[in-house]
Amino acid sequence: MMLTFFMDGFPTLEPSITNLGTLVPQGGHPPHQVRPFSENWEPVVEEDERVSLDLKRIVIFVSDLDKQAAYYRDRLGLTVLEEREGWVEFDAGGCSIALHRGRRKPRLDFVTTEPLDQVRDGLTIRGAKLQEIKQDALCRYCRGRDAEGNPFQISTEKR
Repeated sequence: MMLTFFMDGFPTLEPSITNLGTLVPQGGHPPHQVRPFSENWEPVVEEDERVSLDLKRIVIFVSDLDKQAAYYRDRLGLTVLEEREGWVEFDAGGCSIALHRGRRKPRLDFVTTEPLDQVRDGLTIRGAKLQEIKQDALCRYCRGRDAEGNPFQISTEKR
C-alpha cells in the first residue's frame, strides 16, 4: 500500500508494491520530483538556503546547583569546563551541558559563525519567532521559542 498525503493533510491509501510510504502531494508527481513538506505543508528549506547553526550546549536550570553539579561530575563522570556564580558547564562530547541556577525550561544554545543579523533575518523570514538581538559581556545573541514553546538561543559566542 502507498500512503499518499494530499495538500489538505489527509492521508489516503493506494495499492502499490514498489513505493511503500512515499510522500506524494496532490497531483501525483513522481517521488523524485517531490520536495519534502513541513508540518504546515510549506516547502522545507533547501540545503543551500540553510544557515550555519551548531548546538553548543544544553542549559538545564536547577534549584540546587551544588547538588546537581556534584551529580554530573561525580556520578556521571563529566569534566567541568567552566564554573562561575550560578553556572557550571560540563564537557558532554559534541556539545556541553550547563547547569544554571534558576527555574525555567531547559534551553538549547546554538552558535553561528555567520553574521547574527543575517541569521536572525533569514530565520524570521521562514517563520521562526525570535527576539531582538542583545549584547552582553560574553557575546551577541537572540532568543526564540520553537513551535511548542521550548526556548533556544543563537549567539556568536567565541569561547
